[in-house]
Amino acid sequence: MRPSELSVLLLVVSTAALVRAAQPSCDGAGIAAAALAPPGGLPSDWVTSLSPRLLFFQVLADFTYEEDLGAASSRKSVGPCLGAWGVKEWERISTTNKLGADVHALVARTDSDIFVAFRGMDSRRDIDFQEVVTSPVFDAKYYGPAAVAFASKQGSAKLADGKANPNAFWTLEGYTDSYESMHAPVRAILGKWKPKMSVGKASGGPRTWFTGHSDGSQLAQLAALKHATDFGADSVGGVLLFGPSRVGSVGFATYFNTLLGDRTVYYAYGRDPASATDFTNAQGLMFPGVGLYACPVKTKAEESLVQVPLLGDRPNVCSELKPVDSFISRLWLPDFVFDTSDPMVDQLSNWEYLAHHIPAITYDGLMRMLQSGQGTAKPDACTLAALGLSQCIVSHKCSTALRPPNADKCRGCASDATCTQYWGMPGARCDNAWPELSGNMCYQWAPGTQLALYWSTNGSPIEPEHAPTLSQLAAMPTSSSRPRANAHRVG
Repeated sequence: MRPSELSVLLLVVSTAALVRAAQPSCDGAGIAAAALAPPGGLPSDWVTSLSPRLLFFQVLADFTYEEDLGAASSRKSVGPCLGAWGVKEWERISTTNKLGADVHALVARTDSDIFVAFRGMDSRRDIDFQEVVTSPVFDAKYYGPAAVAFASKQGSAKLADGKANPNAFWTLEGYTDSYESMHAPVRAILGKWKPKMSVGKASGGPRTWFTGHSDGSQLAQLAALKHATDFGADSVGGVLLFGPSRVGSVGFATYFNTLLGDRTVYYAYGRDPASATDFTNAQGLMFPGVGLYACPVKTKAEESLVQVPLLGDRPNVCSELKPVDSFISRLWLPDFVFDTSDPMVDQLSNWEYLAHHIPAITYDGLMRMLQSGQGTAKPDACTLAALGLSQCIVSHKCSTALRPPNADKCRGCASDATCTQYWGMPGARCDNAWPELSGNMCYQWAPGTQLALYWSTNGSPIEPEHAPTLSQLAAMPTSSSRPRANAHRVG
């Protein structure tokens, strides 16, 4: 898509006001500079604030997925988009950990910076051999003498009841194994690229940025700390985690922050179970860095930004969103959404994870917060032009952050007002009734229905008047005969 056509891309711009405004334009150099390749390399001073640059890293994290889960469709190559954003080389890496879980990363470089993005969970093997392998690994030595010295001051490894001491330095076994399986392949590529790069050689080489979505965010935390251990904290540009989960103890996060806390951010939407209910503070785990939460408020069209300071990680950051327990999540939603014929995958990938599994929702929320002035700046013309390039639309499904203009199934919302003010859908409703179950998407309301965002097996909408009521949903058998929703992420 040419910059002059940007106003057509409603889902990227994510605001009706921008669509009506003058069409932004920007040349190729300006697009690259706004995206990943500003002259002299990316600065780090924006990382822990709500900045337009965060949009590009969410897209990078999403680009790690080569297929749209649930649709059996492969995405287009991300190469043309990355090239327009200033990337000179890129590669995908696939391996397995020692138990058999799949581990994937996307690695790219500009002239000045290297980007390592880890993919989230994408198969049953990832659950069996990574997700549920949660024994604590006490291996501060892997992270160097300073980590060992820190760990030695944190008391015993385990408490009197046999549980791991939260203040000790430990990480979760499955993710630790997965990162270690990826360490050598990533380092080999970085070693091959660094001599070609023109910026940063005098100080030991270019800086490396780490990002990831879901389980990929856990690998990114481990990779970033190891990189800082081996090459110094200044070798890391930033650590940006999306739909994140915790991977290490309070002790791990505390030590991590001494090196990288000022350039690490985790971004979550509402009560995303990956951060709200999985791998929790109650288990002795903690996020490193600063948190940014997009909190939907039922009276506002835009999400509200809530910032969490270093070592301030806590449950239920979006305090207006109360935990909900409903028969829907237990009975109906699991195979309705993904229909994988695998009960364990279905259970982990149900409707209550939509804002986690569909980056369109979190991306739109991030864009709305920026456009409403909650961040450091509003996206400028070159940022919007870079995000509006046609070659960056690698999928026609909701799972991609950049979507075509007719992707009307992917209209994320904080409230009914979002549907009217941002998407031009008067009378539409936002599916936001249950914070841990709802899809946070706009749909046309029909009397007698509670949820009306339904899609048939070919992806076409089921008309609202034919949408089942809650009582009908409760009576539905748990089977693969139900219509499928176009949700496309397990990570």
